[in-house]
Amino acid sequence: MKISFELDELNSGRAENFFTLYDFENIVGDTTEKYYLGTKTIPRCCRFCNKKEPIVTFKKDAHVIPQFMGNKKLLSYFECDACNELFSQYESSFANYIGASRTISQIPGQGKHKVPKFRDKKTGFTIELGEKSLKMGFVEGHDEVSFDEKNNKLFIKTVRPSYVPLHIAKVILKIGICLLKEEDLEDYKSTISFIFADKYGNGIEGNELLKVKGYFLPGPPKYPKPFVQLYTKKKTVDELIPSKHVVVYYGNYVFQMCLPFCKTDNHLNGQQISFPLFPLLVDNSYFDTYGPYQKFNLDTTSNEKKVNEPHSITFSYKKLIKPELLEDNKAD
Repeated sequence: MKISFELDELNSGRAENFFTLYDFENIVGDTTEKYYLGTKTIPRCCRFCNKKEPIVTFKKDAHVIPQFMGNKKLLSYFECDACNELFSQYESSFANYIGASRTISQIPGQGKHKVPKFRDKKTGFTIELGEKSLKMGFVEGHDEVSFDEKNNKLFIKTVRPSYVPLHIAKVILKIGICLLKEEDLEDYKSTISFIFADKYGNGIEGNELLKVKGYFLPGPPKYPKPFVQLYTKKKTVDELIPSKHVVVYYGNYVFQMCLPFCKTDNHLNGQQISFPLFPLLVDNSYFDTYGPYQKFNLDTTSNEKKVNEPHSITFSYKKLIKPELLEDNKAD
């Protein structure tokens, strides 16, 4: 099946460049029934810590894509309970970075599989899913919500819950490692070691290979069911570029990150490396309806917790119904 897109000029150029350099390798996503990556060996061995039963256990469901992204059924056989617990801590940080967008996207997360409620602890501003619509609550005198009635825009200004930027990178790297073939794991031993590390050398701060790039799309969730793609550098390509890229689709987001510290990429050390940006594969007609997308480049190289980071969200609407009009209708 072929799908055609009419892309803007920037993404058309990115597509031509990226797909000249990389081949598609793998794709996985949430399914209607439980689906496991890997083979259920006896004894089972963890792909991440390399420990086997009975030293480690495999009793918990190991989600390849985090549950908070809406993944319920895509699991793996090769993640032990201890690693699962560690990755859950990283995922909590990632979820906090998404912040209010998790509620606005209306994608059920983990726990009781309900859409999570957002609350700004400092101002009391809340967003939650009602029976038919989103509900926002705020204290009079605060300016979390404002309107541009001329252009039919609603603006939300709040803060993200605290998070550790490096945890975002580690979650995406963990997903990428899940998609690798068994024969490729040896090349990525250093990548796996990095996921577990709590101390780092001087080369981590600002390292382009550890940054997360991507897009935020306006409108309703474009990707209500999360999925991931893995791309591999073509064998005929000589450019100084990373061997593999992982692309994560979730809600209104597309996240891209390369898999760094690959043994095959050792020849890139000390060189000026290029980072081909993955194109946003969305037809222009989508943006004619919902407005322009945003491109981002997240510096996820800090292991310091971010607190009270500003988070702004913009909505477009067709019609604004003011509270006083509702009161007038009630009186009639």
